[in-house]
Amino acid sequence: LLMISMVLDISGSMGSGSKMSNLRDAASTFVDTVINPSTADLVSVSIVPYSEHVSAGPEIMSKFNVNWNNPYSHCMEFSDSDFNVTNLRRDKSYKQVQHFQWGYNGYNNDRSTPVCPIGADEDVVAFSQDAAALKYKIGRLVPRGSTSIFAGMKWATGLLDPDFNTINASLAADGDSDPAFADRPAQFDDYETLKTVILMTDGQNHYSYRINDN
Repeated sequence: LLMISMVLDISGSMGSGSKMSNLRDAASTFVDTVINPSTADLVSVSIVPYSEHVSAGPEIMSKFNVNWNNPYSHCMEFSDSDFNVTNLRRDKSYKQVQHFQWGYNGYNNDRSTPVCPIGADEDVVAFSQDAAALKYKIGRLVPRGSTSIFAGMKWATGLLDPDFNTINASLAADGDSDPAFADRPAQFDDYETLKTVILMTDGQNHYSYRINDN
């Protein structure tokens, strides 16, 4: 049994040269390699696109305790302590990422390309074995924003942590993840299941701005 989290860099620097097309090709080839008729109900793939933030999407975001302040963003702010554990904590209230983009080099501060991606194309995909749908998702990713590898990795490990099992069971019941994998993520002592993170990136962590809370 195999559980895979693919962490895909869609930050602005991926727009230079052939980086984005190379990522799409590599990620799609990987999907075809691990998902085929012989792996039915054995291999699950989750996709975590990231730039300055990770958009969980409305379905996953609704499973967490979030202090909502706008109807657009499906990104959650993580604190330093969140990175001491692999799970996505459900015993805390997360701040919602601001619907905002810092303007620089003469550009205006506006909401045309906010730091939290808008639209299902960049939302997390959880526990899928639909190769065609996964490759369609990969093919529609476009570079934008800054680079927060740590955010992508946080979601990747969270999707592999057993604590996510209750959330995934709910997603599966709602048709938002594959019902064949409703009992995933596997427990830590399930030695028949391999958990893997695939990270595709061209760079390193970069800046991230916020509006002062007051």
